[in-house]
Amino acid sequence: MHFSYITSIIDIAILAIQAFLMFAAAALIFIKHSNGTHDRSKSLIFTFFFSAAIVATGEIVIILRSNVFLDHYQMMPLQTIIMSGIIYFTLMCYLVEVLRPYWLNFKRLLILLSPWLILVGT
Repeated sequence: MHFSYITSIIDIAILAIQAFLMFAAAALIFIKHSNGTHDRSKSLIFTFFFSAAIVATGEIVIILRSNVFLDHYQMMPLQTIIMSGIIYFTLMCYLVEVLRPYWLNFKRLLILLSPWLILVGT
């Protein structure tokens, strides 16, 4: 067996486990906190887990659709880096929302998001 074949299978397995755990965490948060009360921090942590699961699933699809066993697959393409910025941003918003409930408004969100927007825009 070729070394890149084994590492590709390990990469897919790790991403599959990550996607499953993130979907499970998002589902648990959604089920546990869907009692009718609106809590923005729970919505943000749900968004974090769900978007991380979507990105991991997208990585698996990209790996399986490409000819990963013959070509060298780049594990961190630009799309994944951009999406990881969004995931990191939602996690940061969750922490701010837990520490200071309802402190975040649209203006403060744009201020927090501006470094990422500048990076993506350049």
